[in-house]
Amino acid sequence: MSKKEPNYVNTKRYKISRQRQWDVTIELGEVEGRLDCVRFSVASVSERAITATDLRQIPLGQLVQQWRADYLKLMRVAVDADKTGTVRKTLSRRVTAAERSKPRKRGGRRPEHDYQQIASVYQAAWVRGDLPTKAVQDHFKLSPSAAAKAVHRARQQGLLPRTERGVAKGKREEG
Repeated sequence: MSKKEPNYVNTKRYKISRQRQWDVTIELGEVEGRLDCVRFSVASVSERAITATDLRQIPLGQLVQQWRADYLKLMRVAVDADKTGTVRKTLSRRVTAAERSKPRKRGGRRPEHDYQQIASVYQAAWVRGDLPTKAVQDHFKLSPSAAAKAVHRARQQGLLPRTERGVAKGKREEG
């Protein structure tokens, strides 16, 4: 049984004003191959009560993104410094997880290789007789609408055959 790898924990002081500042601790861990926030805590520096309004003013999403970037830099330095290669495999996997976690710009399109993966998942589900768009939705953790759009774009790129509305089509394997 393999031992669970430690999570990356980082604490930084976040100030709204001189009187209102907190130590925010975020723990990043690998979840389904991505580096995500698995735990966070907020501690008042000035021993004053933390209100719901105070919590809403802490930009947690931005802090997580910043700390993911810091972690990625740290792991890349460690991979480069590992001359013996003893920890390179583990660190390389962590770098990959951190890179997967980079948020895409809103409204941006997926990279070309993502559509190849989408087509592959769709095709495998179609061959098994499963609902292929639902398989894409479940595999990539997409909404039904996003899964349908991703399948449509894979079709536009010629990775899947054309279809009629409501009728799934895949490529039959010859053999």
